Amino acid sequence: MTTLENRRWFILPILCLAVLIVVIDNTIVNVALPTISRQLHASTTSLQWVIDAYSLPFCGCILAAAGISERVGRKRTMQWGLLFFALFSAVAAWSHSTETLIAARALMGVSAALTVPSTLSLVTAAFTNERERAKAYGAWAGTGGIAGLTGPIVGGALMLHFWYGSIFLINVPIIAVMLVAVQVAVPELDESTRSPIDVFGLVEGTASVTLLVLAIIQGPSWGWSSPLVLSLLGAALLLGASFVRHERAHRDPLLQVRLFGSRRFATASFIRVLVYASIFGYTFLLTQYFQIIRGYSPFSAGLHSIPPALCGMTLTPLGAFAALRFGTRRVVTISILLASGAFLMMAFSTPLSSYFGFIVVVQVFSSGGMNLSNAPLTSTLMTSLSPDLIKSGSAVNEVTVQLGATMGVAVMGSIFSSTFIPGVASAFRTHGLSHSIVTHAQTSAVSALAIARHLGGPLGTQLHTLVFSVFMQGFHRVCVIISILLFAAALLGYRNLGPQTSFTYDAVVSPLPPGSE
Repeated sequence: MTTLENRRWFILPILCLAVLIVVIDNTIVNVALPTISRQLHASTTSLQWVIDAYSLPFCGCILAAAGISERVGRKRTMQWGLLFFALFSAVAAWSHSTETLIAARALMGVSAALTVPSTLSLVTAAFTNERERAKAYGAWAGTGGIAGLTGPIVGGALMLHFWYGSIFLINVPIIAVMLVAVQVAVPELDESTRSPIDVFGLVEGTASVTLLVLAIIQGPSWGWSSPLVLSLLGAALLLGASFVRHERAHRDPLLQVRLFGSRRFATASFIRVLVYASIFGYTFLLTQYFQIIRGYSPFSAGLHSIPPALCGMTLTPLGAFAALRFGTRRVVTISILLASGAFLMMAFSTPLSSYFGFIVVVQVFSSGGMNLSNAPLTSTLMTSLSPDLIKSGSAVNEVTVQLGATMGVAVMGSIFSSTFIPGVASAFRTHGLSHSIVTHAQTSAVSALAIARHLGGPLGTQLHTLVFSVFMQGFHRVCVIISILLFAAALLGYRNLGPQTSFTYDAVVSPLPPGSE
């Protein structure tokens, strides 16, 4: 056995903790969004960018980071990523403007991209036994459930006693300890290569996703039919097509697009994108629902997130065992159908819906359903590949998460804004308020409610009720869209996640037959 295999059960918690610190940064920041909106006067669009500024470079750079780790070493790349993550966390903590915070979050996303790919490839290399590897994948994937549990609670507790920057500053001492643990316990794999990084592919791929997200986030405010938005969408489509064509022809591509020649791999990847888009898009609005509509404090909102997060943390590793016992297709299909039904139920919620009844039941089924599918999908992605493609597969595995997170916040946030902005504008104009007040009110629910409180009297009360109503309309629309997407994902999984078929390296990377393109 190699040193890595001998230490596998000792190294696994360290690698999971490295993932936890970068995943938790999304869950911990959600609970602070209303506070950031108030203190930095951030609009709903700006809040979307606070989230997506982290996920977007994470997604865009992770393939390049995987390539870097192959060239300079996985352990070393992970250490540099953690170090930079701590540095830019400190910058985010002391930000005094939305622009500075968004920039710091973007640099944290790049740092996270350097950290994560090495962890899954090291887990794969350390665990050679199939059953042990399934357990390890379950633990690795379960890290997201732990982040979902601890992030809102820790974030809420910090917000109760400190300023919003404390949710970023807490990363620094944790990472300091982790750097020591990684240096002492995790061996380096001598698998470096000197092949150059595909810079052109990196620029094309990142630019394509960035332009697409920019168009989706700004669509509600710029107008979906505006020339600028249509131009951004067209440019994103052209760059994306060019990126795929370039990667297919490149000898050492960032993204091995022929991985998707495996129907199981392609299906598992697409389902993960839909699942994580649902999780992050929903959570982006849920924390605002808890604090703005139900009046919870940040800490209370964190505590009210415990049941679904605890359910997710428990069921994620169990999903690996369930898939071994009952099959991946059955577990993935049933679990995602449960989540789809739960989101459809949430579309009937009201500001007065009982938490310890309706809300908890919906939250547990939605979180449990999506998390139960997590480990089987991860295992499907990795086990459908030959050993030669494990490194590329581990990077794609994380890309699906970050692409889903990025697109989820962008798309669901824009669906909400497309309802909220015209609804609030119409309500405020109907009551004869000035253009400047209407413009400010439609930036976010926090701003609209602040204006209603300032006006006071019967008018303020009526506007307060109207803002609540418009918020819930947007929230319900998002829940219905998520339910439809997950239902489609379940059908896709049932159709394509049958018994595994052979999948060889040669079948993936061999040149296409003449005329096939």
